[in-house]
Amino acid sequence: MPEFVCINSRDNEKIKEVVRISSSPKHRKTSGLFVLEGLRLCIDAYRNGYKIEKVFITDEVSKNPLVIELASSVNSCFKISADLFNKISDTKSPQGILCVCRIPTQQPQFNLKGRYIALENIQDPSNLGAIARTAEAFGLSGIIISDSGCDPFSPKVMRASMGALLRIPVFNFSDFADSLQKLSDEGMSIYATVVDGFDACVSDVDFCPGTVVIMGNEANGVSDVVRGIAKQKITLPMTGRAESLNVAAAAAIFIWEMTR
Repeated sequence: MPEFVCINSRDNEKIKEVVRISSSPKHRKTSGLFVLEGLRLCIDAYRNGYKIEKVFITDEVSKNPLVIELASSVNSCFKISADLFNKISDTKSPQGILCVCRIPTQQPQFNLKGRYIALENIQDPSNLGAIARTAEAFGLSGIIISDSGCDPFSPKVMRASMGALLRIPVFNFSDFADSLQKLSDEGMSIYATVVDGFDACVSDVDFCPGTVVIMGNEANGVSDVVRGIAKQKITLPMTGRAESLNVAAAAAIFIWEMTR
């Protein structure tokens, strides 16, 4: 059985650190840590090789076999009251388990014959999480995100992805356009999704191995610079009166077309 150290005060430095990591993208970046809450996400991180630095639980979940298994692999285990857990929780219905994990320092292996969805400056955590779930469900090789978008390690994104971002390769490109240009130079087919000024409809494109489809910012779409890198600009044909779809809904259709 793992040994748990009891913490009773919100002023405890370890509790304060959890709050800082959970609430601040800057602190996640400087510390190299992120917070996961809920049994499913914590177990996903554990089973997918993420380094878990600390685990915090309440007494109510301490006898759960999965919690015991996870905690037995962690050096720093803490037990806190349900009231204290509720104060540091980022969810409406806390499950009584929270982990502090280390952000991977190395990019995953990139497959030049794979199929990827690239997200330029996506700002809504719910959109990023939903796209990650769809990408994993349909077997994409990974997700490419720009440094200017929302933080994939934020608690809201992790919850929205339901653990998909812990299981699918994620590539964070600090220079999004330059990195896509290099992939194009290496033979990958780059497609930019657009509302107008398109070259082809998505249903007419043959998405062969070695493909990247770019989804743009919720308000502004794909930037002109990135459009210029694309082999083709592609669109979703719509017969209704709506000008466009939510980016997560549109991405689901593009991913389906990429993989069918």
